[in-house]
Amino acid sequence: MSMALNSQICISLLIILNLEKPTTGIPFDLEPCGYTKGCALIPPTCPDRYECIFLFSYTNNEDNLEMEIYAKLSKANGYVAIGFSDDAWMGEDYVVFCGTSEESTDVVAGLTFNGKDYLNKLITNYTMELLDHSVENGFLYCKLRHKWATTIEKYDLLGTYYVLMATGLYTDGKVHYHVLNRWVSDYVSLTAYDAVKGQVHELPLDPMYDWDDGYDSCHMKNLIGNNLFFTKSVFFYSKFTLYNLL
Repeated sequence: MSMALNSQICISLLIILNLEKPTTGIPFDLEPCGYTKGCALIPPTCPDRYECIFLFSYTNNEDNLEMEIYAKLSKANGYVAIGFSDDAWMGEDYVVFCGTSEESTDVVAGLTFNGKDYLNKLITNYTMELLDHSVENGFLYCKLRHKWATTIEKYDLLGTYYVLMATGLYTDGKVHYHVLNRWVSDYVSLTAYDAVKGQVHELPLDPMYDWDDGYDSCHMKNLIGNNLFFTKSVFFYSKFTLYNLL
């Protein structure tokens, strides 16, 4: 067999193998944002999901709220989380999370309550459907289905909320204290996805009161946020520790 013919066969095999290779990737689609689903992008100018470090979407699907969370993990055993609050800082709020460990590719989803002691307490009697998930190149993606109607007191997503976004360490089924990068939106109606147009900006942290020891499960950070749909910056104060951030 001539060298030229052998090269042609090798090239043909490479093309066939390339065509048959299954497509991979995390299925977070930015195209419907602002039309069929509400979205928050971090950083706000990221042109596609490969350059975003945190993405959150929500869709009103009849009796359910469907959410997508996509974020870069700080560690292999990490979580991505969305908190719903009636003010712009964490404390006595419910948090939806997806977590994974470095020992397994399995992804778990759950609901926690962040109380006055800043400990994330798992809600064990609540079921949330994990529709899809993926861990790829240090990013975690999950798609969740959440009933609008719940039997949990003071947890009604039909209202208007600040959306708090964070990542952190997940070990032994425990959602630990989030890392330094975290964001908060202004009031968002989770039922009005077709009217959503805008993004979230990360603002500077306060060096005196923002730290990360990697294992502290307390949630004592002062959250600083800005408007999800506009460019007006807003400074907030901790609900339980009124330190001046200025």
